[in-house]
Amino acid sequence: MAKMTNYSIKMLFFALLFFVGCQSKQKAEQKINHEVQSIYPRGLTCHLNSSLQTQSRQCPSTSGRVILPRTHKPIGIVVGYYVDKDYSDYVKKLISIAGAQSPPIPVSVLVSDDQVALTHSVFESFTEEPYRDYVNLIPLAAQDTLWAQDFLKMAYDIDKKRPLIVDLPYSERDSETSPHALSMICKLPLIKQPEKFSVEPDSGDYGGNILPFPGGVVAVGSNMTVDIKNYLKSHFKQQDFVSLDLDWLETGHVDEILTLIPSSSSLASGKEKTENCSFAILYSSPEQAMELIEESGVWDKALPEHASSVFQNEDLERTDFTECFKNSKSVKNRKCRALWAANKVYEKKVLSAVNRLKSVLLEKNSCQKISVVGLPQLFAPEKVKKTYGEKNDLARAINPNVVNNILLGKDIIVAQQSHSSFQSFVDLKLREEGLVPHFVDSSLVHYSSGGLHCATSVIRGCR
Repeated sequence: MAKMTNYSIKMLFFALLFFVGCQSKQKAEQKINHEVQSIYPRGLTCHLNSSLQTQSRQCPSTSGRVILPRTHKPIGIVVGYYVDKDYSDYVKKLISIAGAQSPPIPVSVLVSDDQVALTHSVFESFTEEPYRDYVNLIPLAAQDTLWAQDFLKMAYDIDKKRPLIVDLPYSERDSETSPHALSMICKLPLIKQPEKFSVEPDSGDYGGNILPFPGGVVAVGSNMTVDIKNYLKSHFKQQDFVSLDLDWLETGHVDEILTLIPSSSSLASGKEKTENCSFAILYSSPEQAMELIEESGVWDKALPEHASSVFQNEDLERTDFTECFKNSKSVKNRKCRALWAANKVYEKKVLSAVNRLKSVLLEKNSCQKISVVGLPQLFAPEKVKKTYGEKNDLARAINPNVVNNILLGKDIIVAQQSHSSFQSFVDLKLREEGLVPHFVDSSLVHYSSGGLHCATSVIRGCR
């Protein structure tokens, strides 16, 4: 009996220790959770502002999934990041403009795992008020988080009234799993990419090559593989995918040559809603760029600083056209004549794509007209040759791409131009459409053959 009593006392003692230990652990966890919440509220991790969603336009249909165009209100922003002074200034400007909206648009900054400490030193102030209520810094297990528009596409589930993430192939790049990570962090559904491909996916399958317009029209590049086009059609059955010829471009994304902005100058006919026609198409115009250079008599400023980077490539020996921007006499040079000849062809290629898209939009939305606005943009082919506008041109933007921009309400963030005539023209045209331009240095993405839109994914909602 005494033995049993001692045993019972021992067991009671250990049970008491276990209980106290569990209570202490629970209190410690509560303390940790409280401390985490006081800095980064759990509800704001990859937060989307539902009040912005209720202020947005009506959904284009009563059910299904849809990729919403820029005419719909932003409810969140995902921006890729790389530690660079000028690019950091862009991200800070983006955060500032997003915070100035009423109510603020939440911004999630994707940080690569090898730049966490450096990023923290740059954005430490954004962990404090008033930023912490709408700014989220999200470390990902990847060394390249910059191209946030390319390894995913944001869409919207009308039935469940919430955004979803479209996983796109990003073969042999370590951001391939980033959409899965964001799906878990943001608690948003993920449309997984196909398990098998009949052909190897390429850059034509990235998000920058998927551009939605009103009326359920989505512009895609001719370089998109059949697998991805069918994959998109199977998930977005209510949308029509229009293929545009982009084979002459190096990267080959729709957002390199055109985009849309809200506009009051377009009219609707019959009983159709005017909101489906209240937009204009911005397009990259080599002809406008050449005209502005000739009119101003200023040639060297058409090239950005460190322009030689535009004509370089790790794998290809590209022609350096730098000497073509010394003065008007340089046009007589054979190499330079070829550059201008190429850009005249590129003007026709861009306008052909714009007109094809425009005809579909006019019919689909029953619009009387759709305004188109050309913005100055020069392109450089890989090499001097006899004919241009072909698949082996591998053309890339010379001046930072102004069409590849970010639209937040009436604010539009555009790549800064070194040629004053270019910048003045872009500023004038955008203001004529009722927008407020903000010019930023886009050197990092430009010299990497991209633009601001390539690194920024704006999440849009509807009601």
